[in-house]
Amino acid sequence: MLQFLLGVILPACIDLILISIYFNTREQDIIDNGFLLVDFPVIFFFIVLMNIYYVIHYLLLTESKPTIAYINPIVPDNENSEMTALTIDHNGQHLLFDVSQDILCFYRLGKSVKAFTTHGNEYVINISLASLEERFGTIHFCMINRSMLINTKTIRGYESTDKRDSFKIIFKPQFTDIVKSSKDKSFYITKEYLAAFRGRFNND
Repeated sequence: MLQFLLGVILPACIDLILISIYFNTREQDIIDNGFLLVDFPVIFFFIVLMNIYYVIHYLLLTESKPTIAYINPIVPDNENSEMTALTIDHNGQHLLFDVSQDILCFYRLGKSVKAFTTHGNEYVINISLASLEERFGTIHFCMINRSMLINTKTIRGYESTDKRDSFKIIFKPQFTDIVKSSKDKSFYITKEYLAAFRGRFNND
């Protein structure tokens, strides 16, 4: 509705107003000179066409990437797999993940918490980072900063950065390209989480 009002109706009205002003200066009427019946419908058509293009472009960009690995969800068959199982509701589908294998990290972005998978997909979840840490903190997951809970099985090491008391995560080769394509995440260990991370990383 907003796009229709602001993307179609508003530009069309502005066009009519400006053209009316122009023809008034030339002492012409937009109905008598044929603009309203001939030229304006063409302009209106192109406005609608551009809005349709925008809608299609937006839908293609926001379409979730399908992953074959999730077509047949993992079924827990023992006590350990039940501990690592996480069900995510996504577009009416209930997707079951083994977090130790399928989830690279959980992170907070604004007011949302998202799961970032080892296949590069992202899903919004209705669970706080604190609850996720409490639930999966014993199976290779560790907080590296206030906004990220990371799977240490995906990590090869860490290195210092130009920023004091901050360390950059080095991922295993199979996850490097996935991480590079993600620009809104902070894969850095801050000072207050460094000791706990080192203990978990060395044990894993």
